[in-house]
Amino acid sequence: DGIHSVTLGGNAGVNDVLRLSFASANSKLLSKLTMLTIDLGGDSGDDLIINANNTNVTVSHTGIGSGSLLIDTLPLPYTGVGSNTLYIDNSNNLTMTFGSSADAIVFADHADATYSQVSGTGFTTTRFTNPTNSLVVNLADNSNSLTLTSFDSAFNPAAGLTITAGSGNNTFVVHSLGAAFNQEFSLVGGAGTDNVTIHNNLSTALLNVQAETTEIRGVNLITSGGNMSFGGNVTLSTGNVSLNTNGGTLQIDGGISGARNLTLAA
Repeated sequence: DGIHSVTLGGNAGVNDVLRLSFASANSKLLSKLTMLTIDLGGDSGDDLIINANNTNVTVSHTGIGSGSLLIDTLPLPYTGVGSNTLYIDNSNNLTMTFGSSADAIVFADHADATYSQVSGTGFTTTRFTNPTNSLVVNLADNSNSLTLTSFDSAFNPAAGLTITAGSGNNTFVVHSLGAAFNQEFSLVGGAGTDNVTIHNNLSTALLNVQAETTEIRGVNLITSGGNMSFGGNVTLSTGNVSLNTNGGTLQIDGGISGARNLTLAA
């Protein structure tokens, strides 16, 4: 009961691997802590692996090898982690917040089964297993680019995927949300000028794209009865486009342009 703060350190010059489990066997110790601090030493192969045991996790990316985690209510600042060796396993709601140093953010499937990965510049590459309930991505106020290449083949959190931009001018490229994804997808731009390009077919429960310009490149966008909303201008390019809400509401706040066929399927 008297231990409230713990610091775990690694050795400089040695590749350290720290596996931290929030499983029930550790619940008493973890419930008493008010701060858990990690410093692995800063070697390229230093790994920090968090087993969240179905708790909520917030990752705040502040730089390469450094940042902070919030495991439910427990703050866990970390430093000295290798540039590509942060792992988040078994989260319920997973939130990733990117600081102003982050840029060229890319989400992709990873070769390891059940893992997706986010990489880019100015932050630690992070691998994560499929969150059970939600994935939320928050961008800082710098101008940024974010690409959704794909996710793990089983990625399909129950409350879907939400991306929120800051006040910078952001570019979003959407290729795929993963083979299994069929939940809500919301992409909300901030005060800056935000552009979205959708390259492949999407089938979701709800689709909400709030950006000044959305380019749809000859694909089919489908919701399973949920609303489909575009907060700005929509440009049709490359090929013909179909928008199908299966009975939900379709709303386009701006103009529609592009010399392509557009099918609106009720």
